[in-house]
Amino acid sequence: MNFLINIPKHEEESLAFIRHWPNITVAFNDTTIWLRGFTLEQVNSTTLRKVPYEHIYFSEEALLFIKDTKVPFSKLPSGLLWSPIANVFPIKLGKLNHNYFGIHQKVEVQLIQSEMEQETAAMIVEENALLQYITTNSATRLASLKWCKVNFKNYHQALIIGQPSLSISGKSFWKLGQHLIPNGYTFEFEVLALSIYKKLNPKEDSIILWHTDSSYSIISKEEFTSLSIASFKLSKVN
Repeated sequence: MNFLINIPKHEEESLAFIRHWPNITVAFNDTTIWLRGFTLEQVNSTTLRKVPYEHIYFSEEALLFIKDTKVPFSKLPSGLLWSPIANVFPIKLGKLNHNYFGIHQKVEVQLIQSEMEQETAAMIVEENALLQYITTNSATRLASLKWCKVNFKNYHQALIIGQPSLSISGKSFWKLGQHLIPNGYTFEFEVLALSIYKKLNPKEDSIILWHTDSSYSIISKEEFTSLSIASFKLSKVN
């Protein structure tokens, strides 16, 4: 089911919080901005709560129903022209300072907790646990995975990227562009993800691994190699 909201036109700057959601379309009606296409996960997210809507609706045969009700609330205005939200509200950014990003003011890059579930795209696991796994599972299961060694606070670990994720205890991450973000977290301003990446990695030859305290590690893509017993043993030699 697709959901809708509407907000006053003078509140349009609040849409910066959801501008990066590609499924959302926008239309204008007098003094109102209409938005539709929200998923159930999006309407229940903390991100959408930053937008000053009054009700969440769903529509059937041009009738609007408030979410979780069965009685029509009103009719959907006719003649609305729908366009992707990113086309209607393009990003306009000035010069960026290191680790500070914003549209009209400086905003410190922070990770915040998120209620939206994201597919695991990477894991950090202990090297010994990884060795045990790859020596007891088929090479076919590892074929689509890449890995590299990482050293955080003097702990030697392995960062694995790709699917399927391995059934090993470790820290899981989801992918936003070229950022790896801990599951359960997201940027306070996701719309700036690409600008953050280009500022931290102008050559665009690395991935940015974020930690829950909003610090980050820049890891060259050249450090990754296919996950196999042979590559693991070679890493021990090197």
